[in-house]
Amino acid sequence: MKRYQLPIILFVMLFSASCKQKAPVKPEGTAPQFNNGLTVQEKAGGVMTPEIMWKFGRLGSFALSPDGSTVLYTVTDIDLQSEARQTNIFKLATTGGDPVRLTSDGGSSPQWFNKGKSIAYINKGNLCTMNSDGSERKIVTGISDFEIFSISPEGNKIYFTKRVKLDQTANEKHNLPKAKVRIINDLMYRHWNYWSDFSYSHIFVASFNGNTVSDEKDIMQGQRFESPTAPNFDEGEIAWSPDGTFIAYTSKRMNGMADARSTNTDIFLYE
Repeated sequence: MKRYQLPIILFVMLFSASCKQKAPVKPEGTAPQFNNGLTVQEKAGGVMTPEIMWKFGRLGSFALSPDGSTVLYTVTDIDLQSEARQTNIFKLATTGGDPVRLTSDGGSSPQWFNKGKSIAYINKGNLCTMNSDGSERKIVTGISDFEIFSISPEGNKIYFTKRVKLDQTANEKHNLPKAKVRIINDLMYRHWNYWSDFSYSHIFVASFNGNTVSDEKDIMQGQRFESPTAPNFDEGEIAWSPDGTFIAYTSKRMNGMADARSTNTDIFLYE
């Protein structure tokens, strides 16, 4: 048995070295490359691969202009080396033609307002606006830490959601920030892949003039319920009425065991 030990050791060392040499090494600090073009090898191969499919880009949210002539949509590109993602906004005439790219530094959740002359969207956590041709981009003030937004049909109001903390965790209650402890005496202390931190997704309504959000109001103040509901927090669960006087939203008004055992939600109206 001993006579085989040296060849085996040499083989393992050579195999390990060859594996290390083949592994691609990306220099630290290299910016992600969002390149959807096919390489010469990919074209010559003539085979659909997962890497080629990722280069198609992933379609996301869309919005039809008030006159029905143009649609906004988002495309998310992925750099497979760094696994970084970037979403940008495009527009396309509903009669056809070539798409027009409106953002290059990121943009998501586009919405028309100002009778189709302006576009609101999210960029790096900020609410931003731009003209319908992509010019005059600016950040809207008076709003932060939000997740979903929608501008009213008249364009003078906005609703948005953000997390509202209503109770303390065990660490906060006893001033033990480094302690790994949870005090659990009821459901739901965990939903899918996250622990409850006693914060809830609430809907806020506010005034909007195209530049600033003001006079925000939590329409679910004090409620230990959420809208949109977990786990997807889908923006389709909230909507303006056509005249902008009502907000319809879904919520599951249950706590504890009842919350854990039911998936039923109800629709509520806020005037």
